[in-house]
Amino acid sequence: MTDTISTAFEQIIEELEEERNTLTLKITEQASQGNFDEVVTLGQHGNQLEAFRSQVLKLRNEWLQQFAVSPVKPPIKRRSRGLRTPQHAYYLPILQSLIELGGTARASDVVSRVEPKVRHILTAYDHETLDSNPRELRWQNAVHWARNDLREQGLIVSGTPQGIWEISPAGRQHVADSNTSSR
Repeated sequence: MTDTISTAFEQIIEELEEERNTLTLKITEQASQGNFDEVVTLGQHGNQLEAFRSQVLKLRNEWLQQFAVSPVKPPIKRRSRGLRTPQHAYYLPILQSLIELGGTARASDVVSRVEPKVRHILTAYDHETLDSNPRELRWQNAVHWARNDLREQGLIVSGTPQGIWEISPAGRQHVADSNTSSR
């Protein structure tokens, strides 16, 4: 149990670092567009994210000190930056797949539709299995996390039955806007 919880802490920390990287990209993008109010807002979010990450690190250390039965194993080896396809790369393919599937679909059907759309950008690392679930590939797990981000942004409907994803009107508009801007 101790190893499982330690691994969970490491995965949370890794996801928070990925979120920090995504936020940094957003800040850079907004700054280049001159949206300085948005840069300030994103910067404040980044500060909150960093404070939360620090709390998670403290909790992990406290867990290891109090409950580690065997000698503490070194933390999970960190992946080198850039090995994993960024989570935001899955956003548009998820939304497009939902539209293709009629707006609502089972998660597994959406993931199946996303794969050919992102195949050209997936790395060897993305094709590795998760340490926590050897039956799931990293890119598939990233699609589920990306779906969570889209839900938080209001582009996917909250409150659907488990395993069912539904695009929101805002999500449809996002796809339409993306199609217009890419022409």
